Amino acid sequence: MSDIKRADAFLRQANADQAASLASGIPEFVARYLLQQACEKALKAFGYAKYTGRPGDGAQIDAYFFNRHDPIAKISSAEVLPNGVHLLRRELARFLAEFPERVALERIDATTPSTNMNAVSYRYPFMVDGAWTTPEEFTGWTPYQGGLGQVRTATKKLLARVHDEVSLVKRR
Repeated sequence: MSDIKRADAFLRQANADQAASLASGIPEFVARYLLQQACEKALKAFGYAKYTGRPGDGAQIDAYFFNRHDPIAKISSAEVLPNGVHLLRRELARFLAEFPERVALERIDATTPSTNMNAVSYRYPFMVDGAWTTPEEFTGWTPYQGGLGQVRTATKKLLARVHDEVSLVKRR
């Protein structure tokens, strides 16, 4: 059964994260981190609105979607899923197929707060060409994720689309 109140709460926080990313004077990596958080929470709002699986699937849906920093990557790469989780994956695939900024969104989703020294992260130092770098020092954000303007646009459109999807569920 969908959890529309939880979906609303996640969408409100996604909007707050997106708004915070626009504050003047914040470094680019902080803006990108806030935009990643907005996307992650919007996707979870979508999931809470759309998930119709059995209560017994709870641990699986949490592991593959709700407790993830990268919900698109994790649920998309899973081979075997309980039926309810599989249905949510289909809903998400349909939603993303119609999303013009899908590539930017997938790049945002793939940037998670990792402590893996070889993974680009917004929060922790990582290795680039054999040298430690911090997220603030990293100069490869645009090739890695797209321009900040693209990331902002993708996030703004995602929040609007998820809002529409949640509103549709509410009317049913």
